[in-house]
Amino acid sequence: FIGISGHYCMVFETMGKSVYDYIKGNDYQPFPMNYVQALTVQLLDAVGFLHSMELIHTDLKPENILFCDSNYSMEKADNGNMIKLPQSPQIKLIDFGGATYETEHKSSIINTRQYRGPEVILGVGWSYPSDCWSLGCIIAEMAMGELLFGTHGNTEHLALMERSVGQFPKHMIEKSNVQSKYFNDGRVKIDSLSRSSQRHVRKMPQLVDMFAHHDQNGFVDLLTSLLTLDPAERPNLVGATDKMDFCIAAASSPIVQTLKK
Repeated sequence: FIGISGHYCMVFETMGKSVYDYIKGNDYQPFPMNYVQALTVQLLDAVGFLHSMELIHTDLKPENILFCDSNYSMEKADNGNMIKLPQSPQIKLIDFGGATYETEHKSSIINTRQYRGPEVILGVGWSYPSDCWSLGCIIAEMAMGELLFGTHGNTEHLALMERSVGQFPKHMIEKSNVQSKYFNDGRVKIDSLSRSSQRHVRKMPQLVDMFAHHDQNGFVDLLTSLLTLDPAERPNLVGATDKMDFCIAAASSPIVQTLKK
């Protein structure tokens, strides 16, 4: 509606806390796996819908995912600890201030640092797959309770990616205008990092090992597909929930079925 002074006012429904609020409020403990399933299916559907409209969100992160219900209860986590969980797992995406149409001019830097894809850091161009990478980071964080890539610098960030996901494709390095700054003989220049950063990188396990205890119903396969270094190899999210093993298995979960009511 239009206010008294002539400015436009927009009214939105009242939402609950964000995914990040719950992670932080639970002292960075992970969500139970059935919640991870329910949240993941919704996120893939939501971002797939955006992509079908030729929109790229560009700033997917736990702070921008809100629960629809502000009510919560104390529940037992997978590790046996009691944590706060929203009574309904239904969520909505917010903050479309940076959303960009595929055909629009694209800024060189997008995403909050910890959810930024390698193609953005290397400046080789970005598109829909950048949202896929961000989703992979978010889903991993929900399952771990902490950031997948806890870093604030490009070299360390790239080194963590290389350590956890694998070596960067040669064509991505060659296409980048900053290859000499970050790479030597196709490997990230870890020696240019401080000793503490090098220790941080060396402690980073491989993605498949990190989630070996969750290796059921295609969870690890889902993460590795979203967190593929080459953006061209990441999945098309339009209609993805009908094809991915993890989502197909999640459909029979009682908590996921509540979303259909």
